[in-house]
Amino acid sequence: MLKMKKWVAAVMVIALLGSVVGVIPASAAPAGSGSLDGDWTYDQDAFGKQNTYYNYIEDHKLKGTPSPNHVIPVSMPDFTLVESEYELSGTKMYDSYEGVEDSANVLYVGAKGEKITYKLEVPETGLYGLEMVYYPLATVATQYQFGLFVDGENPFIEANSCVLNRVWVNDPIVQDEFGDDLRPQPQQAPEWRTQFLYDQKGVHGNLKFYLEAGTRELTLVFDGTPVLLKALTFKQESPIISYADYKTKYEAEGAKMSAGHLELFQAENYYRQSSAMLWPCADRTNSLTLASKGEEYSYKNVQLNYGGGSQWKEPGHWISWKITAPEDGFYNIGVKYKQGYLDGLFSSRRIYIDNVVPFAELNSIRFDYTTNWKNQLLGDENGAYSIYLTKGEHTITMENVIGDLSDTMGVLQAVVNNLNELYLSIVMITGNSPDPYRDYYLEKQLPNLSADLKANAELLYAEVKRLEAVVGAKGAESAYFDDVAFNLNSYAENIPDITYKGRLTQLKNDINGLSAKLTTYQEQALDIDYIAVLSEGEQMAKTTMNVLQWIVYQVKSFFASFAKDPSEKEDVTSIRVWISTGIDQFEILKNIITDEFTSKYGIEVNLELNGGSLINALAGGTGPDVMLGQGST
Repeated sequence: MLKMKKWVAAVMVIALLGSVVGVIPASAAPAGSGSLDGDWTYDQDAFGKQNTYYNYIEDHKLKGTPSPNHVIPVSMPDFTLVESEYELSGTKMYDSYEGVEDSANVLYVGAKGEKITYKLEVPETGLYGLEMVYYPLATVATQYQFGLFVDGENPFIEANSCVLNRVWVNDPIVQDEFGDDLRPQPQQAPEWRTQFLYDQKGVHGNLKFYLEAGTRELTLVFDGTPVLLKALTFKQESPIISYADYKTKYEAEGAKMSAGHLELFQAENYYRQSSAMLWPCADRTNSLTLASKGEEYSYKNVQLNYGGGSQWKEPGHWISWKITAPEDGFYNIGVKYKQGYLDGLFSSRRIYIDNVVPFAELNSIRFDYTTNWKNQLLGDENGAYSIYLTKGEHTITMENVIGDLSDTMGVLQAVVNNLNELYLSIVMITGNSPDPYRDYYLEKQLPNLSADLKANAELLYAEVKRLEAVVGAKGAESAYFDDVAFNLNSYAENIPDITYKGRLTQLKNDINGLSAKLTTYQEQALDIDYIAVLSEGEQMAKTTMNVLQWIVYQVKSFFASFAKDPSEKEDVTSIRVWISTGIDQFEILKNIITDEFTSKYGIEVNLELNGGSLINALAGGTGPDVMLGQGST
């Protein structure tokens, strides 16, 4: 019995010691134990080796560039089909599709999950872009998505969700019975479009696919949204000439700068757009903002007086406008804009004239951060670009691109991938909630941890300097990178303390913050009041109110706020509605009511965001006619 008690006591002592100092695993033994080498280490070269487009291009960019003359057309009728498991197949070739012009020999695709496979002969190994000619048939879906496979393999993650844009046109802007502008309803405007597949995130531009010489297989898997395909072609993108060559070309043909011309085109009057979510907006902050027909600012009524807005933020989204030129010649193009979305940075747009980018410099025009309206001529540090226009009507299109921020996003993606690997290596040893009083021997188990943290800090510091040089000032975004880089150096200086007082949680928060910035930089919104076509020497109107104009604006706005509520007008039916959800849902519902209910039925709805007690309000006789978002209990 005594012997048994001794064994129990010995076990309890060992357990107690283990709970205080921790049982040191063999992999954490001090140097010289012979078991540390090779344990808990990670390969720096393996960082970020997910199946992403960035890594795909890095692996293949040095394997040869095919000749620009090599064009690989896909024979549209020669496909094999694996039918959908979800719905009946409708995929087939049409000699002519009813109701669609120029639709001879087109492929109709309409079943979800069908696999359409083509064989193609590749003459030379290298990276090719994929150009598609398609017709977006009118349906309820907002865009087309499909997956792409080469030789039965998905080349990179981004190829799982390739996108083809639709074309939309807005109805004319009209007013309600009170004189307020109603948001125009978008309508689909199908047309044949030619598009290279592009990166939805906007970082890499048009996607390229590595094809080895010989017979290859291309497989497309669509989402079931009906579309007509006329052509699929692997090819190189045509090079775009520089501005210097562009101007020299037209000057050699006798083109001259126009004289004495200035015409404004209101940006809220879209000609075409790529999304139904792109609609004109109302600015109530500046009396110099012109309305859709060029009329002056209204203090009493809501006017849709600028284009773009916070919803014009997705890479690849574009808006087109009609412009005119009175005669052949060179013109400057100006934009009155506001960009208060990326503090200290810029939004970028690619400029098309009649669906063509005239010269390389228009691939990415920067609109710097400003919370006030500002004029900008399309140009560079040497002055405004001279853009040749023939007499008559033209289209100008602005497409949302990442532009110079693509380098920043590349650095951020690399740093996030690296830090995620480091963080996972740490928590594999410490767990998610490490004991702050325990020594995990991180500096021995992860001998490169300090150097890697410092290396990533240096990447961020270098990017801060580059951003400041590009932007010309230090903003909130670059200051945030500075803070994260400082934290990384702080962790690196004292590795054992990384598990102390929430520092590991702070590292996780830093990683999450950098990841959030990636999303933020993809969303480059822009506000545009108008586009100006003007001759050299002409001046766009000032954008800021002087002191007298500001006083008049404030006084008139004050008195206009006492205008009689439209719901109190005679012969106007109105109802009072409470909504208890968030402000975002409130704004969405308010727009829907104004655009689709009040304008149709003539019933005014006073929508109120209210989280108060419905029972008390009804008992006091102050309750609403309708309550939304309230549970039955």
